[in-house]
Amino acid sequence: MTSRLQAVKRNSRRSGYAAQLHALLGVLRRLNSSLEPARVYKLIVDSAVSSLGVDGAALRFLKEDGKNLEVVASSG
Repeated sequence: MTSRLQAVKRNSRRSGYAAQLHALLGVLRRLNSSLEPARVYKLIVDSAVSSLGVDGAALRFLKEDGKNLEVVASSG
């Protein structure tokens, strides 16, 4: 592999990492803006949909019975 090709691949990876970091920082800023659990859960789901490029997502918590899941937020 030529050194030029290696440099292009390195720069491509760095750009990808920078984009991921930028997206993560945006999520963290939004999360820090709210202390309401329902709003935080919705932000997490919306951010996952946006970041992953999927049509929808849901966040579920295990209920106290230890057997069932409860949807706490969804999107899409």
